Amino acid sequence: MSASNGVMKVFLSSIVMVMAIWCVRVGTLAVAPSSSTPGRYSATVEIGKADLYDNIKNKDLYFTYTGSDISIPDLEDEYSNSGKVYYKIGEDGTWSNDIPKFKDVGEYKLYYYVEGDENHNDLSSKEEPLYLNIEVGVSKDNWGTKVNNGGIINYVSKNGTTSAEVDKYGVIWLKEESDGTSAWYGLDNSQGIFKRGSKFWVRWLNKEKDKKEYDKYYEKLDEEHKRRAEIDKLWVFLTGVTDPDGNEYTNLDLDVRVPYYIQLGEDWDEGDVNALFISENEDESIDDIRFGTAKVLNEQFENINFPDTSGSYARLLLKHFSPYAVYDKVDTPQIDEKQNIGQKKSEKISNEKSAFARSANMKTGGGSTEVEYLIAFFVMLVVGYIYLKPMYRSKSERPWC
Repeated sequence: MSASNGVMKVFLSSIVMVMAIWCVRVGTLAVAPSSSTPGRYSATVEIGKADLYDNIKNKDLYFTYTGSDISIPDLEDEYSNSGKVYYKIGEDGTWSNDIPKFKDVGEYKLYYYVEGDENHNDLSSKEEPLYLNIEVGVSKDNWGTKVNNGGIINYVSKNGTTSAEVDKYGVIWLKEESDGTSAWYGLDNSQGIFKRGSKFWVRWLNKEKDKKEYDKYYEKLDEEHKRRAEIDKLWVFLTGVTDPDGNEYTNLDLDVRVPYYIQLGEDWDEGDVNALFISENEDESIDDIRFGTAKVLNEQFENINFPDTSGSYARLLLKHFSPYAVYDKVDTPQIDEKQNIGQKKSEKISNEKSAFARSANMKTGGGSTEVEYLIAFFVMLVVGYIYLKPMYRSKSERPWC
């Protein structure tokens, strides 16, 4: 073979390789000596499938809840000229070529793989897929200041409302603090009644600082509860759950009762705790109240996970939200300060009326006891004067008297 023939072979091989790379087609390209044209050659080149690569760098994606569908980064664009992308949400999901959408608050695991076209190998597989971690969360910008209570995240607004996110199926806890005191409140979402991302909130009303609101709800209490409540152990508080769209859960389904926990002081009596929903008409008492320490209640109910095991807790079953009162009963019904003031005013008015009536009877001769005494006294004076007058006269005639 001449040197020129060798150069020609190298030249032809280079051209074939460039063509193969340019065309990116799987197959065989042959280069061999031409039988009809001396000095010409052909070559055979084997072109295999190209590999695909996972170019998604950020595997953890966060989106803010908007109430509308949320689209993930379009993997179809990434692999549109290389194959077809298949997805499924969660391990129990179904594989589909449809691009998934996310809307509700929660954490999701999105699995995917690429089925390569005729020129590309597959990227992963059904058996060993790739995945993305996706979280959709609510904005808490208007919930207040973030507070970490021993690993439990709460939010406190300017008006004293304390909130916690409903982020699971279980008991959601928040710690309400005011005036140097604190108490834990728990909402049991084991039944999944409240959407994830909802806001569980409590506002405890202080008798002095929140006097206007406290008095408003206190006045709505039935008189029986006012008399039965130990005044220093009467709590009035507002509580509720707001869904991610800003709507309040008010009345629950008729057959639904939500377990609700309130931490009380050690000096509260188990048999005397009462709780009620304050209504415009007749207050609605909560009949099924369980009371005990965290240990006792944990033995009766599972998965409560009390954040503080000191003191005692009352377990209520709610079917409404806000406002509520809870109090410790007294042995003897009492009258509150406002009732005492009213009673004293009533007694004063009654006494004044009686005095006025007695005065009127005296002036009109109404036969009162005082008038009879006066008449008898006057008669006695007249009789005495008539009877004793001669004696005084005879004494006056004695010069030594």
